[in-house]
Amino acid sequence: MSRKEMPPAIVNNSLANSPIVKLMSQNFKIRVTAATLENTCIFSTASLAFIIFEANKLHSSGQGNVALVDSQIVTLIDRFSKQLKNAYMIILTGNQLKQTEMQAINQLQHRFLTSEMKMMLLQYDLDCVRNMNYMVQNTINRTLTENCIIQSLNRSEDMETVYQILSSVGLNDYDILIYLCDVFDFNLMHYSLIYYLQSHQVLIHYGTIASVALANTQQLMDCNLSFETASKVISFFSD
Repeated sequence: MSRKEMPPAIVNNSLANSPIVKLMSQNFKIRVTAATLENTCIFSTASLAFIIFEANKLHSSGQGNVALVDSQIVTLIDRFSKQLKNAYMIILTGNQLKQTEMQAINQLQHRFLTSEMKMMLLQYDLDCVRNMNYMVQNTINRTLTENCIIQSLNRSEDMETVYQILSSVGLNDYDILIYLCDVFDFNLMHYSLIYYLQSHQVLIHYGTIASVALANTQQLMDCNLSFETASKVISFFSD
């Protein structure tokens, strides 16, 4: 991959001299800035954000044998989890966690239990970069594929062609029906449903769409529709 093709990574200057950034530079165009939160890497093209800590730097004090997470770190993570979507906290554990480090991690898990932010425990810098790279590239590729599908669908007026396009990316009939019902407007949902019922000979059995609309789940399943698909058809006509 040439540098021009590399996706950008916005890295806070607190990580500028870390081995992580050197490893990231093999797959990303790095832009170091002081404008973002400390310890963060943001991948705008994938809408993903990561905040990275070493486990041995999470706690600053304790009471007896119990470690307490540094309050500044808690505040930083709280801001990160609220300001950024698709947020991930990565904690680098090294070879083996000490008891105080495990206590600190447990406190963070409990503190952010209801947050949409996800926590990842990884051993080393290389593991961190590999995971971020995989997630970013996978998200970008999935988005490109979805955009290509939508463009192809928008250009096509033939429902059979639409089904062929979606089948080519590995979707089965049920997945295609769900995808079209979720993504597109009522008219396309209607034509999609008719084509789907025709292809499974449900319309041949019942004769008209009106008759299909009056059928119950078991009757549709008797026409070789799965329970999930039959339920979707019932739901379609009920709305």
